[in-house]
Amino acid sequence: MTTNILPGAIAEVGLLCCACVHSNPEEAVSQLVEPILVSVTSSLKGTPGTGFGGGGTFDTSATTKVPDFGYL
Repeated sequence: MTTNILPGAIAEVGLLCCACVHSNPEEAVSQLVEPILVSVTSSLKGTPGTGFGGGGTFDTSATTKVPDFGYL
């Protein structure tokens, strides 16, 4: 598999995201965490479901609401 991501870029972006969440959790959830979760769940649409009791394809209907963690 060939990618065009520079070595270390993923780790650097991860560290920047962690710094944002640490410095301002409320803003980070709406600006970073929620869009990332939406992107991940939408990219999983149509993929085969696996795991315990899993069958068929990934169902995003149960993942459309971002959980309220309370401490953020």
